[in-house]
Amino acid sequence: MDKKIITSYEEFLTLEEDWIRLEQQDPDALVYNSFSFTKSWLKVYEKDDDISPLIIVLYHNDKIAGIGPFYILKRKKLFLKWQELHFINQGDYHNLLLDRSILSNVQKFIKEIVETIEEKGSLWDRMVLSYIDSKSDLAHYFLKSEKYNPLLKYLVESPTLYLNKFENFNDLKRGFSKNIKNFKNKLKKETGYTFEIHNSINSDLYEQIAQLHRMEQKYLQEEKNKTARRSLYNDALRNEYIELVSKQSPVILFLLRDSHGEIICYNYNFVFKKRLYSWNIAYNPTFKQYRTNSVLYYDLLHYLYERDDILEFDFGAGRYPWKYRWTKDFYLLYELDYWKPRNQMTALLSKYMKHKK
Repeated sequence: MDKKIITSYEEFLTLEEDWIRLEQQDPDALVYNSFSFTKSWLKVYEKDDDISPLIIVLYHNDKIAGIGPFYILKRKKLFLKWQELHFINQGDYHNLLLDRSILSNVQKFIKEIVETIEEKGSLWDRMVLSYIDSKSDLAHYFLKSEKYNPLLKYLVESPTLYLNKFENFNDLKRGFSKNIKNFKNKLKKETGYTFEIHNSINSDLYEQIAQLHRMEQKYLQEEKNKTARRSLYNDALRNEYIELVSKQSPVILFLLRDSHGEIICYNYNFVFKKRLYSWNIAYNPTFKQYRTNSVLYYDLLHYLYERDDILEFDFGAGRYPWKYRWTKDFYLLYELDYWKPRNQMTALLSKYMKHKK
């Protein structure tokens, strides 16, 4: 089995055809490890001197059969410095890409990728692989490993709604709160709201939702004392990444707008293989007296049944009660956090990070 290590954006671009082939045929492929997402992330974060791509490419009979999309992150705290290995991209799920049509033993190829990471141990002190689906082959590999099993921990749940479990929207809404109709009627009467669907996001609309998200987070910090809340749009590189990926990947933006044209709330999604991934949401604090998100999700789900080509609506990671009012199904996600037992410094760092948690 041959392999190659990709360490630059330019080298990554040469993988486009094979990367897309793998993401199309791998049933475990995700929007967050798609070529378009990865391209956007690498394009933006190549400006960050603390980030270096480490993409492992496996070959079988001269054909790309597997890709491990990772990067090395330089970190420091006070006098301490270390380097971490992570999955490329920012999202609620991460995984490898594997060509299962030519792999008779998937676990063998996963083993090869993990062993390659270990061989590159001089480049990293800590391996942090987050948002691994508990049902994935990668999770299975770590779970059966004497070395990694104790390090694979529960991280979070990601609620999801399988639309085909219900005959139609009327069947689904039997489980909704009886108050939703009242919420809708009140919001319609007092704001004259309209439900909008956007399959593309221009710069003006992007700035509107970014500003709304900032406004909501500021409100939650100042009025609700949720001091840990931050808007993802306040980070310059992350903001640039989100705007770029929204232009290169299929999106659906749902929003409610009042009669004066002001956005009441929105839900921003990416589409991949008949699955809708909720990326982020926000509401306008001006309308805090209304149950705006309940109204938005009612209209959103109604639309998806009318559209009839989306089989799953993924609410995104986070064990929030409101998500479970719409569904009882969820993905359980793991995180692998491993410090190499190399020297006194890594031992000190490991203790520091565990204490911080």
